[in-house]
Amino acid sequence: MFIRRTACSKYGVKQYFTYRLVENVRTGNGTSQRIVLNLGSDFSFPKESWRSLAKRIEEILYGQQPLFASPDDIEVAAQQYAAKIIRKQEDINVDNKEVSQYYSIDIESLETSRPRSVSVEHVAYETNGTTLRLGLYERVVFIENSEN
Repeated sequence: MFIRRTACSKYGVKQYFTYRLVENVRTGNGTSQRIVLNLGSDFSFPKESWRSLAKRIEEILYGQQPLFASPDDIEVAAQQYAAKIIRKQEDINVDNKEVSQYYSIDIESLETSRPRSVSVEHVAYETNGTTLRLGLYERVVFIENSEN
């Protein structure tokens, strides 16, 4: 994703610029660019921060955690723009009868009751089952008895 500045003009009105969040999409005929979100003409970020803003929006949309913390102004704007994109996608999905739900959850507020571990028990269970199925248990017992 990247941010593009586009010149626009209306009949009889002075030329102005609008900003758009754009992504590259692969098609059967090669690649094309799709407008993800119109950021408007009052987009106020300096050009040096466009790349980090676009990258942070993409991370939010794909559920990736950032390696390094973004500046507060970029983080707040990225969260707002990502929320707009998600709402836009929800509206499209409602029309297509494909509903996706997104929720924000505070991890610190979660409580667990009766937490369970299944990894070690599952490995032991599967090992025992495999040993019985392959007849390895009898072979191990036979080797132990023959050594005595």
